[in-house]
Parts: sequence; structure tokens; C-alpha cells
Amino acid sequence: MHRIPRLPPGSLGSVIAGVNGCWRRRIGSAGEWSKEEGPAPAAGIPGSSVSAVTDQSRSTLIDKIAWIHLKDRRVLSTRSTGKDVYYLPGGKREAGESDLETLVREIHEELSVQIDASSVVHLGAFEAQAHGHSAGVTVRMTCYTAGYTGELTASNEIAEIIWLTMRDRERVSPVDKIIFDHLYERDLLRD
Repeated sequence: MHRIPRLPPGSLGSVIAGVNGCWRRRIGSAGEWSKEEGPAPAAGIPGSSVSAVTDQSRSTLIDKIAWIHLKDRRVLSTRSTGKDVYYLPGGKREAGESDLETLVREIHEELSVQIDASSVVHLGAFEAQAHGHSAGVTVRMTCYTAGYTGELTASNEIAEIIWLTMRDRERVSPVDKIIFDHLYERDLLRD
């Protein structure tokens, strides 16, 4: 069993940088969302999770789930066959799937490991222009950390798995760049 490392309080899931001056916060035990304008609040607000809201949110949206796996302040990334950039492991949900079901299925398909469902922790939701798509197509990447069992092995469409640092930021998709920034600002990703 590979466990997720202990992280400083407030380092994951507290605040995600807003885009175009808007952001939203999960409030209350029922998980309602409030839309707010202006700069996003500082990290470390107990019980809150902030997600980017953009003008692009009203355009075509690709809904994806990703696994953030950190080791020695590096993040696991993948490159699919025929692609020119690296992506965080994960993918699109199938009809009727929950985030957890999508995460477990996608990671098993791509990396041949089993996510430990009891260890899944929400990191946040990030939005950006979808790589390789026409203008106005946005990808929303909802990210989770989790432990796993098995040995990481590239499978199906995955041609390569690699450990990346902030120096590799220009080698990843636009939404992954935002996630790299988030991890780096919290000292979870090294130079």
C-alpha cells in the first residue's frame, strides 16, 4: 500500500486561484457554492474549497478527474501515445459515474494500480483552455490525492509515465500549468 504523504494543514483543497477576477467557495456542510468577485482569499480557510469561475465556464466544458500523486516534491505525470505534452493521470467521466468511480477506473486503466478509495482527498477544481481544442473549449480538472496499491505501469493509451517538477511546467497542458502553480505556491512541488 502506497500512502499519501502527510501535508501541512491548509496546503491542499483550501484555495484555488481564481481566473478573470471571479472565484467560488464551497460553503456549508451541504457543499453549496457562492460566487464571489475580486481576489481569492488566502489559503488555509477551514472548511472551504475555492474553484475558478471564468467567462469560459459558459462555453463548451470538458469534465475531467485527475490524480495528484506527489513523491519527493515531484508530481506524477503521463504522456499519451501521439501527444506532445504531459498530462496529470486521469480522464473523462462516463455517464452516471461519480468522481471517485471515475478516478478509480481511469487510474487503473492508465497506470495499472488500484486507488485506495478510503484515502481519497479532494485537492480542488481548476479550469483552463483545453489543450488541442478550439478557442472557447474549457477543461475543468477536479483533482484528488490518494494512496494506491500495485506498481505504476504505463497502460492502454499511456506511452510514458514521468515525475515532473516546476522546471517542467512548459511541458504540460494549460490546466496542468495552473495546478503546478498551485502545488509550487504551497511548497509541494520543487523547482
